[in-house]
Amino acid sequence: MEYIASISYGKDSLAMLEVIYQNNLPLDRIVHVEIMATKDIPADLPPMMEFKAKADAIIYEKYGIKVEHITAPTTYEDGFYHICKGKKSRNAGKIYGFPLQKGNWCNSRLKQSVLEKVQKNAIVYIGIALDEPKRFHNLTATKRSPLVEYDWTEKMCRDWCKENDLLSPIYTQSLRGGCWFCHNQGINQLRKLRKNYPDLWALLLKWDKDSPVSFKADGHTVMDYEKRFQMESTAKVPIGRTFKWEMMEDNKMTIRTYTAESVTCGHPDKLADLIADSILDECLEQDENSRVACEVMLAHNKCFISGEITTAAEVDYEYIAQSVIAQVGYDPSNIEVEIRIHKQSTDIAAAVDGEEQGAGDQGIVYGYATDETINYMPLPVELAHRLTNRLEECRRNNIITGLRPDGKSQVSIQYRGDRFDKITSVVISAQHDENKDLAELTAEIREKVIGKELKEYDLTDAEILINPSGRFVIGGFEADTGLTGRKLMVDTYGGIAHHGGGALSGKDASKVDRSGAYLARYIAKNIVAAGLAEKCEVALSYAIGVPRPTAIDVNTFYTSTVNERLIAKAVEKVFDLSVVGTIEKLDLRRPVFFQTAVGGHFGKDFLAWENTDKTEALNGAIKA
Repeated sequence: MEYIASISYGKDSLAMLEVIYQNNLPLDRIVHVEIMATKDIPADLPPMMEFKAKADAIIYEKYGIKVEHITAPTTYEDGFYHICKGKKSRNAGKIYGFPLQKGNWCNSRLKQSVLEKVQKNAIVYIGIALDEPKRFHNLTATKRSPLVEYDWTEKMCRDWCKENDLLSPIYTQSLRGGCWFCHNQGINQLRKLRKNYPDLWALLLKWDKDSPVSFKADGHTVMDYEKRFQMESTAKVPIGRTFKWEMMEDNKMTIRTYTAESVTCGHPDKLADLIADSILDECLEQDENSRVACEVMLAHNKCFISGEITTAAEVDYEYIAQSVIAQVGYDPSNIEVEIRIHKQSTDIAAAVDGEEQGAGDQGIVYGYATDETINYMPLPVELAHRLTNRLEECRRNNIITGLRPDGKSQVSIQYRGDRFDKITSVVISAQHDENKDLAELTAEIREKVIGKELKEYDLTDAEILINPSGRFVIGGFEADTGLTGRKLMVDTYGGIAHHGGGALSGKDASKVDRSGAYLARYIAKNIVAAGLAEKCEVALSYAIGVPRPTAIDVNTFYTSTVNERLIAKAVEKVFDLSVVGTIEKLDLRRPVFFQTAVGGHFGKDFLAWENTDKTEALNGAIKA
């Protein structure tokens, strides 16, 4: 029969070795099972690993036995991403994630199979002190506790370890003694983990995002703690155990619904944007230094084009308007076009075209990015755009017969805290021919638009509304007046982020309403893509004639991995924030704006401001 001591390097298991030695108990092997967080990252923090090495040397010197370190073949990450197969489990089909219950999860899930194999047909010594009655039920004829047998208490174990320089960091440094990702650790240990080991904290945040269940049994996520610690660091809440969760929003428990809409190219407001941006592109095609501020209004067979345009280009405004109207799918033959165009004010021109190009006006613009979608756009507006794009595809390719150009979509999504929960409603309104059967149209849109674009989502509880008003034959600007810049949320982030109020379409890049908004998106997207935050909003303020923003603000909504002030400083180092620098970097003198007018100005990877080429530089500036 083999005698094995199983140790954890806690005070009890180390003192147990001394009791075995003092009482001449048989001992053949000393074993310890090592847990890995991932295949490359240990579960122990560096001070604990150093302590183990020191303890091994002392143990060998005292007892003449080398500690056998056996690495568990399954890592914590393996268990975390294991698919739950229990048919009755509410998490069936999902990854296991963080443990659903408190308890010694690492022992039961990762160590047990290794220990059972090593300890088979052996007498096993375990470190349970005399005054740990709750654990006595673990003791059997083959699983003995020398500490219990010889009346050693926890205090005696601690005193002995202290005298023999075998007191682990859990006691000397208040450092987590077990796995650094354990869901049982306290608030102070989590705070130290975040401060001293940011790379491990970042991995914990990643797991938190992926996990279907919360980190702590009380419902709090790792992100909740991240937000709490950020608030502590900015003195918004006190540090310490007196913290009350109601002092901040507990996102795990907060349920909110966000809604976004999108419209097709035949919507009167979007058609006005298309005409304005087509005029801008024509000016830039001939003269890249054109100054354009074009506004279009459409109403009852009338197209009114106005604005301030200074350009060397020769532009047939009426032809462009009629061509765009025809491309969209309306008959332009009976549309009257009225033009009221004059040159840009000389006062404004003098302010803008100084020694260094200044902003074309004052104002504030916002850029936003989130990692909830692959193109870093908010999910509600992303899905709304997908639906209108598909509706347009079905019309142009005759996948659904009888569709006309005007249409719109709306998607409502429920979030639990910051996490997607479910789609609660989908609305699609589609203009159609007079003889189109509405029941047939409803079925086709449900199958060929919603069914195709939202097939990966469970719509069981979602309210689906298709042409809720019924008949939709009269549409476009025959039914409603269209105006440039009247779909600001469709153009940007669907209402998730702030908006400065300035329209985008019809304006050349000297107008910071447009170029500044593109720059702000470029910055925000690179911040998120660099892993510095899960979501980010960048605000830039401008003054007319001034070459650079008068103010910059970075808001990560308590999701950043570093202090926001460091991110803001890195932004100023990495990005050229000047008006001319923005125009040159984002190539805004080219005629690319027609393709931004429908389906949003952001989230399209072929546009220069959607590049994520500054991530490495941002991370480098943070570390510098």
